[in-house]
Amino acid sequence: MRTIGMLGGMSWESTADCYHLAYEEVRDRLGGYHSARIVLDSVDFADVERMQAEGRWADAAHLLANRARAVERAGADLLVLCTNTMHKVTQDIEAAVTIPVHMPTPPLPPCGTPTCARSDCSAPRPGLTLTSHWVRRGVAECPAPRPPTGRLKYARQRRLGMNRKKQHHTVPKSYLSGFSSGRTLTAVNVHTGKAHGISAHDATTQRGFYAVPDHPNPDAFEDALSRIEGAAANLLARIAHGYWPLQHDERVTLSVFITLQFLRGPDHREQIRQLSEHLLRRLSPEELKRLGVSSPDLSAEDLTATHLQQIVALAPELAGVLIGRPWLLISFDEPSLITSDAPLTALPDPRLGADAGLGLGNAFALLFPLNRRLGLQMNHPGIAAHVPGGMEVIVAGEADAAIAGDEVRRSRFNNSTVRFAHERIFHHPDDAALVPGHFRELRAAGGRINFADIPDGLLPAP
Repeated sequence: MRTIGMLGGMSWESTADCYHLAYEEVRDRLGGYHSARIVLDSVDFADVERMQAEGRWADAAHLLANRARAVERAGADLLVLCTNTMHKVTQDIEAAVTIPVHMPTPPLPPCGTPTCARSDCSAPRPGLTLTSHWVRRGVAECPAPRPPTGRLKYARQRRLGMNRKKQHHTVPKSYLSGFSSGRTLTAVNVHTGKAHGISAHDATTQRGFYAVPDHPNPDAFEDALSRIEGAAANLLARIAHGYWPLQHDERVTLSVFITLQFLRGPDHREQIRQLSEHLLRRLSPEELKRLGVSSPDLSAEDLTATHLQQIVALAPELAGVLIGRPWLLISFDEPSLITSDAPLTALPDPRLGADAGLGLGNAFALLFPLNRRLGLQMNHPGIAAHVPGGMEVIVAGEADAAIAGDEVRRSRFNNSTVRFAHERIFHHPDDAALVPGHFRELRAAGGRINFADIPDGLLPAP
């Protein structure tokens, strides 16, 4: 068996695919406990990406050529480039080594014949075709097209990025950048108090969190969220530069964005799981069967599907609640605010008493930190909701205002942020002093209801 050299890290996801497929191929061809012999050199993609962005392709070629030589010296019999974009420097890498170089997706027609126009051609590509224990030159005429099946179809989907659950952001990185230094945040675990640095890109990612089960494009929901985030990011940037008040359509855009932050996170999904499983466990096997449910414990796919359906069902109504409140933009002279993985928080109405439920509808005010210096407070409409024409004025944004922040408002925002955080709070690396010193007591006061901690007698009946 020959030793496969891999030059990866561009990015790590494509490297993982190549690594995974090589082992699967060896297992299927040789059986037993056989596994692939691999020498892997993973570069730091940040260096390569910077060279790409600056057009420094010669420098990138020099870097990868040196790493390719290291892989050859380590005993590789062939070299696989686990990347697509860097095919631009393949010739430089080939010139640097004496072993064959394989590019998974060379920029040539599928059959290797420049004159072939068949997009569904299944002939081997020219150059080198990698298998688990031999390498052969791909020389073949273009055969009749055949539909991909079995492992061929699966491998092809993986190479094309289909069926792959990418990293999904539960809080948009564009929003978190308003609390970062460059791309760096400080994350504080609200359960342990431990803090560490993390990039805004990675702070709230979960693999396939919004993947749509049984959909041709599993990332369709994430893509839809990204479009909403893009519109909101532009609006937040304008507000940061002094644009206020907003027009009606801009209020709608920001309301939808903020509502999604309330609905889309792991905290909301966990509530769905707790309540659903509590109710399902009270049903008999016959009742479960009539509902088409095999177990009271939701599968990961069922939980994801239920969560996505609830987001779609609730978002319009809850966004309407936000639109129907007068907005107050609070501006601080210096960095004053932190945020969390559940950034929309609610202040209780003191007139309702401690036993009253707390939600978006009856909250005295809803708070949403926009960046380190700006916070949005959405107040209860109060009596204005019952005055003829009052709601029209509010919805149009004519009741919105802006005021200067002070110590009281800063504490109100940051205390509420800690209280309602699910797992982490985030702040600029220079803003550690903004984290309330009594954050453990605030956490104990609780934010969202944890149905797992409520006695059965107080839970809703099925």
